[in-house]
Amino acid sequence: MNSSGKPLIKIEKLSIVFNEGEANELKAIDNLDLEIYPHEYLILFGPSGCGKSTLLNVISGLLPPSGGKIEIEDRDITAFTEKEKLEFHRKRIGMVFQSFFLVSTLSVIDNICLPRAFVGDEFSSRRADGMNLLKRFGIESQAEKFPQDLSGGQRQRVAIARSLINSPSIIVADEPVGNLDSKSTYNVLTILKELN
Repeated sequence: MNSSGKPLIKIEKLSIVFNEGEANELKAIDNLDLEIYPHEYLILFGPSGCGKSTLLNVISGLLPPSGGKIEIEDRDITAFTEKEKLEFHRKRIGMVFQSFFLVSTLSVIDNICLPRAFVGDEFSSRRADGMNLLKRFGIESQAEKFPQDLSGGQRQRVAIARSLINSPSIIVADEPVGNLDSKSTYNVLTILKELN
């Protein structure tokens, strides 16, 4: 717990049910309570299909819960309109997806800067910040290449850099180092630690 005693993320009685009321109903998460404090790391372990990615998608506002409440920075995101969720996600949450979700028709630097383009930031400013992130991750020479021209580890670093471009207060990462070698894993974890 941090010195202020207030959680950054507070989850109360969270439930996520797929196909509710159907014969194939699946309770992915049932009645979860969780508090995450500023500067904490939370790692979810469990077998494939147990609800880890589902929980991350709900916390980030990409998937609505079936029940319960999620407060982030003292704001109940479960009560947000779709527009408020989108705005909150763009400004406050950096998301690293398990499958990268890089745009194949955009260069590496354009993929990284894309979230800043959505909020209307000036081209030269977002590009300079994107290049700084590429340097931090040791892949600045890949800036003008396309995602399909990169290794899996390089694509993962691009996806992580993209999640950081808006300087989010929360980073939600689904297997952020799953495709990286040990040296790249160390570099990514060091950068995430510095940001925390």
